[in-house]
Amino acid sequence: MIRSAAPPASAAESALRRAAAYELLARAFSEPAERELEALRACAAELAPALEGTPVAALGSFVPEATVASLAEAHLRLFTLSSSPDCPLFESAFVCDQPAQQTALMADVAGFYRAFGVDTPGGGIRPDDIRAELDFMAFLCRKEVYAILHLGAPRTRQTVRAERLFLAEHLGRWAPGLGLRVVARAEGSAFYLALGSALRLWVDEECARLGADPGAPLTLPRMDLSRPAPEPEDLAEGDAISGPVIDVDSIPVL
Repeated sequence: MIRSAAPPASAAESALRRAAAYELLARAFSEPAERELEALRACAAELAPALEGTPVAALGSFVPEATVASLAEAHLRLFTLSSSPDCPLFESAFVCDQPAQQTALMADVAGFYRAFGVDTPGGGIRPDDIRAELDFMAFLCRKEVYAILHLGAPRTRQTVRAERLFLAEHLGRWAPGLGLRVVARAEGSAFYLALGSALRLWVDEECARLGADPGAPLTLPRMDLSRPAPEPEDLAEGDAISGPVIDVDSIPVL
C-alpha cells in the first residue's frame, strides 16, 4: 500500500518539534550560569508541548529545578578537560587521531555552516562543539518548516537531505557516544544523566528516521586530549572556505 504524504501542516509541526528538541539539547550543554539557566528554563517551558513524546521530554522535566549550585560541580567534573578528559564536547576529539587533523575537521564543519548562510560560532565556541552542531540541526529543521509551507516538495526534500548529510558526516558519528559517556559518568546528577540519555536516544532516532548512516559508532575519544588543541580563533576564514562547501541548490532532489 502506498501511503499518502503527510499534510503540510502536520509535516511542518513535526519539523518544528524536531527543531525544539535540538534547541533544548544545545542549551542544556551550556556552562551553568544564572543567565544561561534562565534562558534554558524559558526554552524548556516554551517548548514543552512540542517535546511531548520525544526522548528529550524527560530532560525538560529536570530543567525547572536546575540551579547553578546543583549543576556547576557536575559540569566541571564531566566536561572540563583539565579535570576530566572523558566527555569532550567537540567532534574532533572523537573523530581525529592527531591534533593537526582538528583544524581540517573544524574547517569541514564551518564550510557546512557557511553553505547555509550560518556564521561560525563566536564567543570561543568551536565549530565542532556539540552546542554548535545541535543548533545547526535546529536551524535546518526550521528551514524545513519554511520549505514545507512556502517552497514546495522539491525544496523540502533538499533540506531534509541536508539534515541527513550532516547527521551522517558529523553529528551522528559522535553525539550518541558522547551521550553514553555522560550517562556513565553522571554520578548522581539527575540532570546530566537525563541529558546524556536524551542526546543518545534522540540522535540515534533521528539517524534512523532519516536513513542517515554515520558508520560504526564512536564511543571513545580517539585523540590524546593531553596534547594542545587548536582554538577556534586558529580557524582562519580561508580554512573555512577551503573546506567542503555544500550548496543547497546542488543537493539532488530525491
